[in-house]
Amino acid sequence: VESLALFIAEENKEAKFSSLVPLRASGSKPPVFCLHAGGGHVFFYKDLAKHLGPDQPVYALQRLGVDDATQAAEDIESTASHYLQEIRKVQPKGPYSLLAYCFSISISWEMVRQLQEAGDTVSVIAMIDSSPPLQVRKKTNIDRLHGILNRAKTLDFSFIKTIWTTRIKRPIKAKWTSLVSDKETIQFQKKMRALNVMGAAYVWKPLPVKVTLIRSAPFLSNERKNEKFSKWNDLALNGVDTHIVDGHHRNLFNEPEVKQLAEQLGQCLNKEHNNNQARRPDKADDPDATGKPDKFRAVNKNGTLDKVITSQEVNSRD
Repeated sequence: VESLALFIAEENKEAKFSSLVPLRASGSKPPVFCLHAGGGHVFFYKDLAKHLGPDQPVYALQRLGVDDATQAAEDIESTASHYLQEIRKVQPKGPYSLLAYCFSISISWEMVRQLQEAGDTVSVIAMIDSSPPLQVRKKTNIDRLHGILNRAKTLDFSFIKTIWTTRIKRPIKAKWTSLVSDKETIQFQKKMRALNVMGAAYVWKPLPVKVTLIRSAPFLSNERKNEKFSKWNDLALNGVDTHIVDGHHRNLFNEPEVKQLAEQLGQCLNKEHNNNQARRPDKADDPDATGKPDKFRAVNKNGTLDKVITSQEVNSRD
């Protein structure tokens, strides 16, 4: 019995939760790290990883606490710090490539800030059809009243529908759902609300970085969305590189839309990778430019460090 208990304990130790999920660990290119959306899960990225091709390593970062056994982080800053620890298991130093969607754009932005503060670099920060808040501080009742009066002056009464949806319909629906839903659904909704609170508390600051913004075509005619997306111009001090893809926001990672998304993203990743290679100093001046294969770190299926491998070794596994 004692031996069996020790065996089970060892198995549980091996199965320890990790935020880092390897979707494709093989490939000679620098990896791209995809951050979870509002639900905390990451497996909707699997088709994107497939279409990026066999030479592009793809890792995803799932939320702490998504397994109900680990303690979730309390704010964006500590979440970003934890994710940086995770990605450094695979890539000890930059330039890094990050991808964010919906909720995770605030985490990715904070990751960039912390990387730059540590003297490291980011090659690509891809924001997928997502925008920062129009204003940092939370709206007050006075702000809302001014907004209503301004719309009334222009005979724009769409705010009535907004009030009905946000102040009456959604609260009633949420209350009803909490009464009839199963335990798992209630827990999921609780996690979503916690993430929303974290995101609302985050203070955005401009950073010297270029944002790769991939937008869905249907949002182009939405003035409110365009106003939100324009906020990237204020935050990304090195500019915004915008690309348009077909498909609705919610379907971008599904077939067949994900194929076009992967094509655009792949072009951006390859372009920046080639630019980084071109900017490298001559071998005589660069102690790291020895002509040896690039080194990355292999992570096993449990998210733990396996060993340091070269790109040639990775390719030989395919």
